[in-house]
Amino acid sequence: MGRKLQAPPPPPSPSASPESTYPAPPPSSSAMSGEERVSVDRRTDYSVVCKWTIPNLERTKSKAVYSPYLEVGTSGIDCRLVVYPRGHSDALPGSLSLYLHLIDPPRTSKLGCFTYYKLSILNSLDESKSLHRDSYCRFTSKRKSHGWSDFTLSSTVLDPQLGFISNNFLFILADIRVLNESTSFVPDTNESKLASSSVSVSSGQFTWTIKNFGLFREMIKTHKLLSPSFPVEECNLRISVHGYVADKVEYLYLCLDSKEMENLTGFEYRSCWCMFRMSVLNHKSGSKSIHRDLHGRFGTDVNFEDTTYIGWCNYMKMSKFIGLDNGFLVDDTAVFSVSFQAIKESSGCLKITRTPAVKNSIMPNKPDWYQGGFVWKIKNFTRLKDLMKKRKIVGLAVNSRRFQIGNQDFHLGVYPRGLSQPPSHFSFYLQVDNQNSSPDWSCFVSYRLSVKNQRCMDKSVSKDSLDRFSNATKELGWCEFLTLNSLFDQDSGFVVGDTIHFCAEVLLLKETFLMGNTELRNAGFPVDHLSGEGELVLWMMHNFMSFIGILETRKIVSPAFEVGGFQLQIGVCKSLDSICAFLECNPSVTSDSDKNFLVSYKMSLANQKNHAKSMWKETTFCTKSNNNSVIQFMKVSDMVDADAGYLAHESVAILCQILDHCPSLEFSEPGVSMLDVCYVFEYFRHLKFISNWSSVHAIYDNSLTKPNAMHHLY
Repeated sequence: MGRKLQAPPPPPSPSASPESTYPAPPPSSSAMSGEERVSVDRRTDYSVVCKWTIPNLERTKSKAVYSPYLEVGTSGIDCRLVVYPRGHSDALPGSLSLYLHLIDPPRTSKLGCFTYYKLSILNSLDESKSLHRDSYCRFTSKRKSHGWSDFTLSSTVLDPQLGFISNNFLFILADIRVLNESTSFVPDTNESKLASSSVSVSSGQFTWTIKNFGLFREMIKTHKLLSPSFPVEECNLRISVHGYVADKVEYLYLCLDSKEMENLTGFEYRSCWCMFRMSVLNHKSGSKSIHRDLHGRFGTDVNFEDTTYIGWCNYMKMSKFIGLDNGFLVDDTAVFSVSFQAIKESSGCLKITRTPAVKNSIMPNKPDWYQGGFVWKIKNFTRLKDLMKKRKIVGLAVNSRRFQIGNQDFHLGVYPRGLSQPPSHFSFYLQVDNQNSSPDWSCFVSYRLSVKNQRCMDKSVSKDSLDRFSNATKELGWCEFLTLNSLFDQDSGFVVGDTIHFCAEVLLLKETFLMGNTELRNAGFPVDHLSGEGELVLWMMHNFMSFIGILETRKIVSPAFEVGGFQLQIGVCKSLDSICAFLECNPSVTSDSDKNFLVSYKMSLANQKNHAKSMWKETTFCTKSNNNSVIQFMKVSDMVDADAGYLAHESVAILCQILDHCPSLEFSEPGVSMLDVCYVFEYFRHLKFISNWSSVHAIYDNSLTKPNAMHHLY
């Protein structure tokens, strides 16, 4: 099973509070009486600090007040400020709104204009009480205005007693910095025509040159620099640059970002999987550039719970990057490059209609929300494998788009060069995308994974299994699903026209698991009539009949629960046309091998119409040898009888009560069996002497000289 690449921490947010984007204000500014003026301090060719003096703002009846246009250095970019004294229409009541509006000249409209800005409302009485907010935006023809609908409260600014209004004037300070940049995008030769027609491509190289990096050196400590976007299959990706501090050491944080920057209407979910190489180029002759490789699936928006950024929080030390003699930052210029190989893919979900597994059962013949199929087609699979082989990459997983069965999201994960070393087998897994933060989360699935043979369906390779996902087990499948020689053989029929088809069929157990009398009672399950010495465990399988055919050769297991330091689970199977249940140790949890406990319990197939008719049976098992006594309840045909009450709306309920548990006696002498020890345990448990271990050991010692003594205890 491949090791998962852990995503870096989330990039810093653009602002301490939500920002809003609005259409550009009307071209005419509102006239105001008094002496409105703007003083401008051009710091560099791409930065300016301006002070806007607004007279009589508290008395204006205008909805919005606009500053005169001003040019940012010699960049040719004009901007102005706009203030809504009593808030924009989308602002909360009582807010003052403040925005920056840019006009992007035609010569840069293709890239847009990345701008970092800081807006301040000055306090004339106490400078420390001045209000400041900063943010960034890539302005485009569709996004010309950016700022805050709730910059501050209007009453705070417009009250003359608080110091923001001085002699009927309000002062707004703006620090505006524009990125001087250039880019190049080179698709692979066979895809250059697609790129020219604005269609996304699957492979190529994007280079981003920043020519005034020093102007944004402080900004990237709290915000990120974003490149113009470039197309990769369905998504538009960007290079993101910002700082990251760990153990008091500052690093350069580099990643690819796929989050949509425009608030588009009619938005559709899009995603792409790609492997990429991110580079920081070295300008110094004879020095080496830095390259790092990564891969993953990008989504377009965090609301769809997909990754919108993949990269490195510690790509390189910042001191190495900005060092004058290191060659990465020369004449305030830095060059970042990314080469990528994405998969061309298509996928779709299939609905599966169930048919009754038992004759005359009450299960309806209808589509099941907890059962479904998924088909995934990759069109450049051999090319992807060859690139991995060239870079000697093993253990790299390609993940499909999400598909949902029941209330769970799944992916398919394939390893084109397998997980073994040297590469010999293709690996294929079903992966769960768990958004549940509970440490006890788990889900049980029956699944079948297939590689379709496109020339002869009968030669398709399929494997099926069933198991339980948990926080510790996020993927299930086969490391050696199919040999690589068979998979990529031109005559085998699995890869045709560099295209391969993967399929999955998944059946998810819909279940409820409750532990403890109080929890059962709070859920409305009657427990007062149940007498016993231990706490109850309830396991309800709401789509049990969907699994009835599987139980001929497999078992269903419940979520694990702890008893005496051991993780136990309930198992259900079918034997001789009868429903059976048992208790066992969870094999996925490693326990102390020196500990050996006897666990006595009773179990019931609950009658959901009349709880008094529930069928209880009692037995004992040993945790070390995990020998379980299977409890046989009743014939399947009797259980599914609509009038019997054991099956209600396809649900079956299993109740388990742990009666007692204790350390097991050692038995290594001839003639003393595990059954003998269980007899002793049961004898003393019923006499309520289980805590009197001296009596137990006395009988055990006696059994060593009289091996048959234990058989006569009852």
